[in-house]
Amino acid sequence: GAFIALREGAYLNVRAVHGTVALLAGVHVPIASSLMGDALRRQVPVIVNDTAADPRAHATIRELDIVERAVIVPLTTDAGSVGTLVVVNRTLPFEDADARVLHRLADLVAVAIVNAKLFEAVEQATREWRAAVDAIASGVFVLDDEHRIVRCNTRGLDLAGVTVPLEALGRRFETLVLGVDDPLWMEPTITAALRESQPQRGTTVPGRGGAPLAISVSPHPHGGAVIVVDAITT
Repeated sequence: GAFIALREGAYLNVRAVHGTVALLAGVHVPIASSLMGDALRRQVPVIVNDTAADPRAHATIRELDIVERAVIVPLTTDAGSVGTLVVVNRTLPFEDADARVLHRLADLVAVAIVNAKLFEAVEQATREWRAAVDAIASGVFVLDDEHRIVRCNTRGLDLAGVTVPLEALGRRFETLVLGVDDPLWMEPTITAALRESQPQRGTTVPGRGGAPLAISVSPHPHGGAVIVVDAITT
């Protein structure tokens, strides 16, 4: 069998299991007093071919009596140690050569884990952004350098006269929101903000009629602009 334990404060939490060690899923092992913790702290592989006789083996592992021998390697990245990778209960005793091979694999696993955590963090940040921006009473649009809509909130969809984001994404702000058919005409306030790399405010009138719109434009650090739009009432 095999399992991965990830660092959580002062403990290693067994997060992924395979084979005979399925019962270990969710077990928290202290870093300060365990075989896995020893490998993590010293940043070296640990080989033990008689777990029951090794005083470093954590009590929970010994009580479950499902790990007879093990090779443990740290999961290390440039940012530090993120956990351990453990393979257990081979018929023959583990040797240094096994630890070297597993250590190579651990380097790849560590990178994959860090990337997964970063992706999860980005996903969470995106969900929070959507919830916060959708609560704004003004229309919010993110445009690229060609004034095409990359993202917008719920109020922005209302101002654009569409119901779902896919109907807005990739379309020019002037065409969708202002109703201007001329593909070469660009809204002056947006153009000035992009040209001067400075926030701009202005008023524009939709070509299809309707209430004038007050717009505030801020250049985006990665290109394009963020626009806040409000309909001007009587």
